[in-house]
Amino acid sequence: MNTLIPRNTDTESLDLSGRRLSSLPAAIGRFVHLKQLWLEDNRLTSLPKEIGKLAKLETLNLYKNRLTKLPASLWRLKTLEFLILADCRLSSVPEAIGQLTRVHTLDLGHNRLRKLPNSVGRMTGLTRFLYVHDNRLTEIPEPIGNLRDLAYLAVGENRLAALPETIGNLTSLMELRADNNRLAKLNLASLTRLHLRNNNLKFLPSSFANLARLTYLDLRDNQLPGVPECLRRLPNLQKLDMKWNRLQAMPEWVGELQQRGCTVYF
Repeated sequence: MNTLIPRNTDTESLDLSGRRLSSLPAAIGRFVHLKQLWLEDNRLTSLPKEIGKLAKLETLNLYKNRLTKLPASLWRLKTLEFLILADCRLSSVPEAIGQLTRVHTLDLGHNRLRKLPNSVGRMTGLTRFLYVHDNRLTEIPEPIGNLRDLAYLAVGENRLAALPETIGNLTSLMELRADNNRLAKLNLASLTRLHLRNNNLKFLPSSFANLARLTYLDLRDNQLPGVPECLRRLPNLQKLDMKWNRLQAMPEWVGELQQRGCTVYF
C-alpha cells in the first residue's frame, strides 16, 4: 500500500491534501468506512474506479487537481453530500451526476465546462450551494428550476446571454451571483443579494418590485440609461450600486431610498 495511505482501513476521515499526488492507489477502495476524503491541491489526472467502493462517503474534495475525466463509479456514491470538483480542468460533466441526489453542496467552478447536464435538475438535495462560476457556459439548463430549495447560486464569469425562465422557480434562493456575463434579460425569485455587474442590461423587469427581501443589488457596468422605477418599491434595500452605466438623470425618489438607510452609488 502507498506509504501515504494509512494501514488502518477503519478510519472515517482521510486527508491527503497538498501531497503532490499524481495518482491515487486502487487500495483506496479498502476504506469502506470512509466518510470524508480530502484530496485538494494535488496533481491527480485520474481517479481509480475503486473509489466507487466507498459506499459511506459523504464528503469528497478534489479542488485544484488535473482531472480531465472522472470514473463512472464516482456517480454511484449515493451517500455523497459535499462534492468539490473546482479547478480540475474538467471540460464536461456526464448526465450521471444526476444520480447524486443527496449532494447539498456542489462546486464545479473554475473549469472548462461548456454546458451543464440537464440531470442537474434531478439533484433535488442541492439546498446550500451550486457554484459553476468561471467556466465557458453559454446557457443554464431549464431543469435547474427543480432545485426549489437551493439557497446560493453562482454562475458568474461565463458567457450567458440569459437565464432560463425556470430560475423564477427557485423560491428559496437567497443569493445569485451572475456578474461578468452577457445577460440582457432576467427572471428572478425572492433574493436577498443579487450580483449583476458587467452584463448587457438595458432595463430591469417590473417583477423586480416583488423582490421584497432584497438587501444588496450590484448593477455596475451595465447599459442602464436611468434608475429603474421598480427599485423604488424595494423596502429592505440597503445597498444599490449603479456605477458605470449610462445614467442620464437621477429621479427625485432616489432620495427616498437614501432616507430609508439605503446607500446608493452612481
